[in-house]
Amino acid sequence: MRRRWCAGRRAPRVLAAISGWPRWTLAALAQVAGGTCAFELIGVKPVRAFDATVIMVAAFATRDGVVTRIVGAAVVDGDPLIATARAACHAANRLAIPLVEAPSADA
Repeated sequence: MRRRWCAGRRAPRVLAAISGWPRWTLAALAQVAGGTCAFELIGVKPVRAFDATVIMVAAFATRDGVVTRIVGAAVVDGDPLIATARAACHAANRLAIPLVEAPSADA
């Protein structure tokens, strides 16, 4: 296990903080979608790709009783916590956006 973060931070402490952000982001997306979908975080992993650090987020998404694995990624531009939230949004965007943009039955 690599013990160092690219900016010199210790990985276990940073990863413990990082894991909460996508969980909260996915919970907020499920709430905005009106409970029509649910997300369960599988994991968060920083990956060194070319000359940048990329945060990968994997989750299970449940919609209409169908479970789908979703994955998102975001380049770390300074703050790794913001990158994890962005990666969680990228993972959920194709599933959640149609639910948010759908016209309501009351309109």
